[in-house]
Amino acid sequence: LTISCDNGMITITPEANPQECYISSIFDSSYAETSIHEYNQFIFYYDEDIDVIPLSIYMIDQKHYGRACEYMYTTISNRFKRYSITPDSVTKEYLIYYLKKGVEMNDTDCAASLAYLYMEGEWVERDSVIAKNYMMSFYPKEDAERNWKLLKRITIEREQE
Repeated sequence: LTISCDNGMITITPEANPQECYISSIFDSSYAETSIHEYNQFIFYYDEDIDVIPLSIYMIDQKHYGRACEYMYTTISNRFKRYSITPDSVTKEYLIYYLKKGVEMNDTDCAASLAYLYMEGEWVERDSVIAKNYMMSFYPKEDAERNWKLLKRITIEREQE
């Protein structure tokens, strides 16, 4: 699979894989013509070797799609984890900025990711109050309380390891 970007157009040249052919067919147009549905399909068939960050930033800034913030966070943080590399402070700030932007766009996955980061003290100073606020702000009360208890239990179990 070959991907190139020129003058705002993304070109994907697939090999013989049918999933890659599908990705190619939905992204033959420019970013401006990319719908949220097409973006979600692209992420569904996403290969970690494909750089989705420019398209994700476009979807966030131009289409105001909060879920793209979480996709971008997951993509970048997974790359660091895959190679056992700790991200530098600028990268951490960048990812947290986009998670918070996703929260502003009412994305629950961004809120859950931020709750996890604050609860674990990963990339930010540990703060269970902020973590709980993120967790409780977007979910129905019953779901939020269940998710909060689960997050607390996971944190306690990790501390005991």
